[in-house]
Amino acid sequence: MENCIATQTTIAEIARKCKDKGFIEDQVIQFTKGADSAIKGIIAMSKTVALLHQKLKSGEINHSDMEYFCIKVNLNPKGSQYRKFICIGKKAKNFEKYIDTMPQTIAVLYEMTTLSAETFENLIEKKVIKPDLTLTQLKRLVAKPKAQKNNSAPVQDSITLNFNFSDLSDASRQIIVSAYQKLKSCNEISMVNVDCEPLVNYMKSLNESNVIDVTPNVAAVEMA
Repeated sequence: MENCIATQTTIAEIARKCKDKGFIEDQVIQFTKGADSAIKGIIAMSKTVALLHQKLKSGEINHSDMEYFCIKVNLNPKGSQYRKFICIGKKAKNFEKYIDTMPQTIAVLYEMTTLSAETFENLIEKKVIKPDLTLTQLKRLVAKPKAQKNNSAPVQDSITLNFNFSDLSDASRQIIVSAYQKLKSCNEISMVNVDCEPLVNYMKSLNESNVIDVTPNVAAVEMA
């Protein structure tokens, strides 16, 4: 359990503020009984916490009642264990229906509360829910398969880059020319076409050759 530290003085002060201390004491007994067994105990404890949480929301008990209970059973009301108990408690009927096959740990049971009713029933039917089921195994069972690539889809055989070369700074133009030179020298790329009069002229001024001069204002680099 997650520690919930309080002094005897603090406990007494909280107890005086309880709305229904007698009921809370009974729930403490119910909770501690559950700690003596595995799956049935986990479900019993979860049902107790879920019940108290619901009564707190409805106003039947107050925050001091809940705080007193958590201190008595050493449960942190702001911790993950507390939240897991609530979630398991809300799904307790589903788990109790198949109590003999349910996993024996809080972590796995909590993960099962996130499953849809259909997924849960499917796993039960397949008989893959077992007492020794681990969290990793459960996640693998419910993981969605990765989408397969459609081999029949057309393969992209070219890439076009569009920009207004005339508006670029000298630094940007140098970057484009450098990229063009690297692409042209790459053995894995069979052809690089430059389709832009300003870019062509700029490269000619840098003594760059083997370019195609076609359309002004828009530069396109194609890799086929």
